[in-house]
Amino acid sequence: KLIFSFLYLIIGFPLFLFGVINNYLPFRIPLFTARAMTDRPEFYGSIFITVGTLTFLIFYSVQIWLVNYLTHDWRIVLAYAAMLPISGFFAFYYRKRFTNIRWNWMVFTIFSRKATLIAELIRMRGKIIAELEKGKKEYEKMTVKI
Repeated sequence: KLIFSFLYLIIGFPLFLFGVINNYLPFRIPLFTARAMTDRPEFYGSIFITVGTLTFLIFYSVQIWLVNYLTHDWRIVLAYAAMLPISGFFAFYYRKRFTNIRWNWMVFTIFSRKATLIAELIRMRGKIIAELEKGKKEYEKMTVKI
């Protein structure tokens, strides 16, 4: 699983980079706009969706027009237009997966370097759980008498 994850990160990096370059601004502008428009977080979602829809439409249209202007080849323009949303979604999930893999790697590193500390923490956790169970049983006995 670890090897597959690293291969995924290495092979997927070019598509991630393409997705970030082409989707970063249209993804971030709605967030900045929502924060600038209101201080109430419950309105962020609706503002984000509205501004995001417009932002992506405008940015994608300009990008597609620019590629068409530079290449004058409908096949390249069509491929680029298809890759814009695909690469955006891929970049979003790639980042989440990278963060998850990095977190798992950090936990693994801590466990391997500080094995005695982790063992002590596990032992202490067991003692705390035993004390809580003991307190729960005593509480249940007291409530039954009342």
